[in-house]
Amino acid sequence: MTEAKQEMEIGDLDGGGVYVGKSATTGKDLHAALADEPESRGLPFYEAFEAAEEMRKQPGRENAHVPTPEELNVNLYQNKDKGALRGTFNTSSAFAVTCYRSSAPYGDGYARVQWFGDGYQDSFNRGFRLPVRLVW
Repeated sequence: MTEAKQEMEIGDLDGGGVYVGKSATTGKDLHAALADEPESRGLPFYEAFEAAEEMRKQPGRENAHVPTPEELNVNLYQNKDKGALRGTFNTSSAFAVTCYRSSAPYGDGYARVQWFGDGYQDSFNRGFRLPVRLVW
């Protein structure tokens, strides 16, 4: 008799990350890192992609990437208070520390971002250090 695999719930710990549902971009299972990358200082746009490239060297993280704007909103922001995600995003009122970076460039020198205090989406200078939560 085989045991049925338990369905993952959003916010469940899984393989060193947190399950954040089906990707809003690809429809495939998506996991997020347990903390921002790097935890305390944020990254400029291109360094965020370098961090994802480093993460892809880890087993099981071969498709690690900076979240798309849709993944940032649907999979991370809308689930920020579920399970193991609760309390791991900065949602304080401080300006830049709540503004999470996406993978999408926007215009000349900007990229799409989302504030985790109120969910506001906009663009922000690519050179500025902002929080990044990698997904795979």
